Amino acid sequence: SVPGHNKLTMNNNAWKTLLLRGTEWAATGKVSIKSLAPWPDSEDIASKQSE
Repeated sequence: SVPGHNKLTMNNNAWKTLLLRGTEWAATGKVSIKSLAPWPDSEDIASKQSE
């Protein structure tokens, strides 16, 4: 499904952070909202893709 159209995606803190900060940046050109969750690094992403 399209990101944001299911409960798992919408409850994910990384998705919320991306949506909030992206919207603020698009509207103001600045970002003041702090990250809700740490972003995964490339090792975290690679390990999840191999599962």
